[in-house]
Amino acid sequence: MRSNFYYQGHHEQVATAIKEHINSLDSFLSPQTATSPRAVGDALESVVAEQFETFQGCLVFPN
Repeated sequence: MRSNFYYQGHHEQVATAIKEHINSLDSFLSPQTATSPRAVGDALESVVAEQFETFQGCLVFPN
């Protein structure tokens, strides 16, 4: 069984919404955090997790 989420391109809509949200943030990384790939990943995970249901809500499924 194929997942419509991937085969119909819905994952791209979610990825775009996440990217736009991250790019809209003024600043969420301190200079110390920005120099650590692990800290950046943790910060991004937190930012995305806080709004994940919103990102899923951007999907428009046809009837």
